[in-house]
Amino acid sequence: MRHNRTLKGMLAETRRFIREEGRSLVAITLGAMIYAMAIQLFVIPAKLPGTGVNGIALLLNYMWGIPLAIPIWGLNAILFMYGWKVLPKRFTLWSIYGTVIFTAFLKVAETSLPVPVIDDRFLLIVVAGLLQGIPYAMIFTAGGSLGGTDIISMAVRRKTGMEVSQFTMIANMLVIGLFLMAVSFENVVYGVVLSYITTTVMGGSMRSFGLRKEALIVSSDPDRVRHFITQELGRGVTVFIGRGGFSDSPRDILMTLLTARQAMLLKQYLQKTDPKAFLRLADATEVLGRGFGSWKKDV
Repeated sequence: MRHNRTLKGMLAETRRFIREEGRSLVAITLGAMIYAMAIQLFVIPAKLPGTGVNGIALLLNYMWGIPLAIPIWGLNAILFMYGWKVLPKRFTLWSIYGTVIFTAFLKVAETSLPVPVIDDRFLLIVVAGLLQGIPYAMIFTAGGSLGGTDIISMAVRRKTGMEVSQFTMIANMLVIGLFLMAVSFENVVYGVVLSYITTTVMGGSMRSFGLRKEALIVSSDPDRVRHFITQELGRGVTVFIGRGGFSDSPRDILMTLLTARQAMLLKQYLQKTDPKAFLRLADATEVLGRGFGSWKKDV
């Protein structure tokens, strides 16, 4: 009986974890794998500079052939201890997990995946930048990182409000400068361009992943519109009491937050049922709360 209760408890905890953290698990796993592919298949064959702790690991690899995993874990061990003290435990644990997947897949990509042939150097860094920036955004949005200066970036963000991409760009330039000891000046310049593409894509992707539409509606039948939003779209709605500037008559103003598809459905509904309604749609770049982003992920 005790064994059965223990098994049921484990199953219940597993279901709870999948329900609460399943999306983060998939995003961080997939993001770490794609980022490892970008490093192993594009950056290393072209002898391009890297950034952060991974950049230092690449520098040591280029100069003395040291395996990437050794400096990555050596430096990250210190940063993870720092992160454990100043950052949420959830963020630090997911960062450790992401680093494990990243370093493991570096080896898989090295031994199992063919290096693509891209003769155009600029095209190569564009592809590498996309394959680094998008998965980084996936990982950050899910509430994790790949360790390294990301730990410091998140600490700076909490204290100063500076965007992660801004701090990352500054730190990256300092690390890239060290590569003058190991690669040509031309490659260092390409490394600067690669870093810029990566951070730009990362910042843009992070905003787009959390992008929602904020809708303000003034309708002649607000109860009907409110019912459509809550019952058909499955979203909450807040009602403000307003007053017409010309008529001076009171009226309800509805405010809700929607996905892009839900905003389209709302427009179609109003066009069909109340074409004289007033609708304002605006981009909301970060939405936290039930049905949207998790407060646990906002560090």
